[in-house]
Amino acid sequence: MVEQTRSWRDVITDTACAFPGVEIVVDDHETYAGRPERRLAHMVDGAIDVPMEHARLWLHRSPDLAQLRAAFSKRGGNPAKLPSGEGRWYPFDALQNAKLRETYADDMFWLHAGADGLATLITEDQPDQAGENLPGGATTRGQTHDRKNGGLARTG
Repeated sequence: MVEQTRSWRDVITDTACAFPGVEIVVDDHETYAGRPERRLAHMVDGAIDVPMEHARLWLHRSPDLAQLRAAFSKRGGNPAKLPSGEGRWYPFDALQNAKLRETYADDMFWLHAGADGLATLITEDQPDQAGENLPGGATTRGQTHDRKNGGLARTG
């Protein structure tokens, strides 16, 4: 998976070629994964009223290492093939994770820049409520937090 050269950009480009003239709308996982009602609202473009309060059940949660070991054993596999320790299983090493993050960041940059006119990225600057992950945008202090009148040092 890490070594493959295709990315979301390739998938979107191929989709646009296969369905010329069809509007392609993309949403980002970070914003909408925990907010399926917002995703559905964008998908139907206001054609129907969607339920805006969702139960927020964590469906299809990936198992932790202890659950994976039990599943390996139950299926006759060798649970020793999994890393030692407890908690979440991370199938990729630090270098592989960095490569995947870089590819994803490139795809998101391309989408934010207009996706060569092939697709539209939907975004929401102000989520209606906090999710498990931080919303996109500034997560550290920066220029938007500077005083409007004055510079780096006070002058009197």
